[in-house]
Amino acid sequence: TAVMDWKSAASVGEGAGLGGMLRYTVSQAVASRGMAPWGTALVNVAGCALLGGLTAMSPLPPQQKLLLTTGFCGGFTTFSSYSTEAIGLYEAGKVGTAAAYVTVKNPVSYTHLTLPTKRIV
Repeated sequence: TAVMDWKSAASVGEGAGLGGMLRYTVSQAVASRGMAPWGTALVNVAGCALLGGLTAMSPLPPQQKLLLTTGFCGGFTTFSSYSTEAIGLYEAGKVGTAAAYVTVKNPVSYTHLTLPTKRIV
């Protein structure tokens, strides 16, 4: 049986809270400029770049790694919001926008994830 490591869980929770607040702030700022749902795409691309950079860095202490990767990057990026927005665009009859959103977001996010580590997906 796994034993709950509360210090690690607290690090993840703290990072996720901060990442989620920043995701909301960025998404709202982009939406206020009439560019919804591109805020989520921006956040996911930036999060991939950050996660790739953190992965490429010299080893971080375990608590710091959990706070920044699983916590912050996990709270900051969101596939569920991205998917919901893409389906919403499609259902609203904005098929071209939905297609562009999905077509652009995926390869750009994967590229930003792998650039810092120079891995090719």
